[in-house]
Amino acid sequence: MIAALLLLGYAGALSVLGGRIMQQPWTSRAPRSAVIGWQALSTSVVAAILLAAVSLALPFLPLRFSVASLLGAQSIAIIEHYETPLGAWPGILGLAVVAGLSSMMLLTTTRSFVRKRRIRRSQLDSLRLVGHPHPDGFTVIDHQVPVAYCLPGGAGMVVLSSAALELLDARERELVLAHERSHLRARHDLALA
Repeated sequence: MIAALLLLGYAGALSVLGGRIMQQPWTSRAPRSAVIGWQALSTSVVAAILLAAVSLALPFLPLRFSVASLLGAQSIAIIEHYETPLGAWPGILGLAVVAGLSSMMLLTTTRSFVRKRRIRRSQLDSLRLVGHPHPDGFTVIDHQVPVAYCLPGGAGMVVLSSAALELLDARERELVLAHERSHLRARHDLALA
């Protein structure tokens, strides 16, 4: 029971403090570190909650024999150490909550990816209608505002506005294209999603 409480306390503290740390100004100066930090933070919180539920359920799960073998202990010692005064109910409830949260997380992640794919496909279709392919392998749209961006998916697409083309010389354009293509190669869209 103590292990579960410590893990839940860790998850709660990390949720509050980690969120505050990750909203500091340094994240805009070091976006790669910020993305890695957010992913590590969220993974740690989810793992702590999952481990808390497993530690509550350990006395009645077949996993207790593997844990006992790993620790060089008897399974009865594992049961006595992880048993709660309320019996198996906290473990059953904990596993049910984790199963529900895991299902909800899987469902929302799937919905998000499907929605983003649909939006991206719509954007790509629109760009094929209004954009003009450039011989250097990117798409040009007629627009007064200088913009450059990429759309992931499939081979991906780099887009420059006509205003950006007028503003950039050949070397600057190559640098912008290399930057956008590196976003596509590194699959930054997956990390952001």
